[in-house]
Amino acid sequence: MDALRSLVRSLLHEASLRTQPVNIDPEKGIDFYENVARFEIQLIESALEMSGGRQNRAAKLLNMRTSTLCTKMKQLNIRRT
Repeated sequence: MDALRSLVRSLLHEASLRTQPVNIDPEKGIDFYENVARFEIQLIESALEMSGGRQNRAAKLLNMRTSTLCTKMKQLNIRRT
């Protein structure tokens, strides 16, 4: 279980390094949901990469159920690797 926690921390750290500060145009604003989806895609793809494409392990890394991960992958159009 400690190894799993370590992997999750590593994954979250990697995701934080990949994210860039978001520039919000004061006149136009920003599409919140588009940016959240982009971040979710990065997290899921990183977890899938770390788990060798195994969705059940990727779901554990993300602390979610496998069914939730599968649903998110469909919503975000992330293909199985």
